[in-house]
Amino acid sequence: IYQIDYQQKFLLNLFSFPRKYYGEYHPLLGIHYMKLGKINLYLKKISEALSMLKNAETVIRVTHGEQHSLYQDQLMPLVYQTQAEL
Repeated sequence: IYQIDYQQKFLLNLFSFPRKYYGEYHPLLGIHYMKLGKINLYLKKISEALSMLKNAETVIRVTHGEQHSLYQDQLMPLVYQTQAEL
């Protein structure tokens, strides 16, 4: 669990880089949101996980599209799982 907490803090620090240099809709930002949401879900921080996954959904929908496998097969099942756990 310590390593997961460290990864969570590391990813939070990474958010400033893509946002500052690439803007709000960069593929890396969407993937970082998704990873952080997944970590929060694993740590049972459900509301934080849902917030991150919703941000990931917004970004990945724009950068990859709704038909992309990242959106359909990886992100949306996490969103549905998180909503079910609320």
